[in-house]
Amino acid sequence: MTFQDEPHSKLKTLVQREFNRRLDKNPSYSLRSFAKQLDLDPSSLSKFLRGQRKFTQQTALKVMGRLKLSDEQICQVTSNSVSHLKFLEYDQFRILSTWYYTSILEAIELDDFIPDEAWLADKLNLTLPQVRLAVETLTAHGAIQITEDGQWVNNWQNCSTASSPHIDEIPLREYQKQLRTRAIESIDNDPIEEKDHTSYELVMDEDLFEDIRAEIAKFRRRIARRIENESVKKDKVVNLQISFFYQTKKDQGEQS
Repeated sequence: MTFQDEPHSKLKTLVQREFNRRLDKNPSYSLRSFAKQLDLDPSSLSKFLRGQRKFTQQTALKVMGRLKLSDEQICQVTSNSVSHLKFLEYDQFRILSTWYYTSILEAIELDDFIPDEAWLADKLNLTLPQVRLAVETLTAHGAIQITEDGQWVNNWQNCSTASSPHIDEIPLREYQKQLRTRAIESIDNDPIEEKDHTSYELVMDEDLFEDIRAEIAKFRRRIARRIENESVKKDKVVNLQISFFYQTKKDQGEQS
């Protein structure tokens, strides 16, 4: 199956832009070198850029992985709407690096939400001082808006760090580690019907790594869209975690 016209055109624009960027940095950079980087036949890439050939979905996914496109760019290419997303910068995400700050923001969207700190503490199994400090911080930075009639508004709904250049900085690392701790608590304490913790271990070609990452990003977005579109009621805050990493060390010559 080939890409449809609109996604095809968007991917072509991104690929051409990236090739031009590399050519500007190195005037001797060739289309053949670029094709090798993308794991493509030079003739196929040339025809694609001239509009004479379309990629299959599998090839397009591989190219996006090789180019290390952001989630925002992948969404644009695949015609998934990102106009509603708000991309947080480093200083903003640092505020949310404590796991329950994002849970508090999501809880505002619950059908039975009560704008009360004690209610939140009970709902999220937090202490009242934790909730008070979190709400104070989120309000001060504009994430939570309290209206004149006492209602709470989540101004950072549908936020993402996808377009941030600091996606591997310390705040995000700490946030992910806290969520892993929460997952361990779920493994130990939640009944089987309220959790799903699975893993898979196998041998893989290292060259597939970026392609698999791109597929994981696509899967995350599909699940998020389904939850958003098919939730008849909003009665639970949930967390989806996906980990993908090497169990074996890199060879000595590959160390950066």
